[in-house]
Amino acid sequence: MKKIIIWTLAAILSFALLVVVIFLVLYNSQPSDPELETQAILDNEFMSSNVLEKKDLTIDSLQAVIDELNSEIFFKNLNIDSLKQITGFQEGLISEYKSSLERSTKQLTAKADDRLKMEELARTYGSMKIKEMEPILAELNDDMVLELYKYTATRNRKNILQALSFKRAAAITERMARGE
Repeated sequence: MKKIIIWTLAAILSFALLVVVIFLVLYNSQPSDPELETQAILDNEFMSSNVLEKKDLTIDSLQAVIDELNSEIFFKNLNIDSLKQITGFQEGLISEYKSSLERSTKQLTAKADDRLKMEELARTYGSMKIKEMEPILAELNDDMVLELYKYTATRNRKNILQALSFKRAAAITERMARGE
């Protein structure tokens, strides 16, 4: 037990001695000369100004990068707006083409229906005798007679011309020769 007490006292004395030595070292390392203290402050200010200058340079370079990125964003937005306008214009064209196609399809369908009707009429007239056609053809205009003629079978076409008066048959023949 004595040994433990001796060792404990030795440890406490060693610790106290160590604290005194550290205190003396720290106390003696601080400059006591006012000129040295001033120099230390100036050194700190010089280092501070260097750090501030470096920070300012970093801020300036980062600001340049930000400006460059903002410029890129601006031009990209211009491109996007331009592409939106082009797309809008193209969509308008597509819409116009679709409506034009629908109108053309309707017209073609109507013409096909008209053609079917004319072919049916031409078959009816083709089955008639000349005397039966004369009064009917006398009431039709020349354009209608031409359409009937176009859709009538080749062997029955002469009957249409024979059912017309000589003058009218001659006028219609002239129109057919001109390609009307």
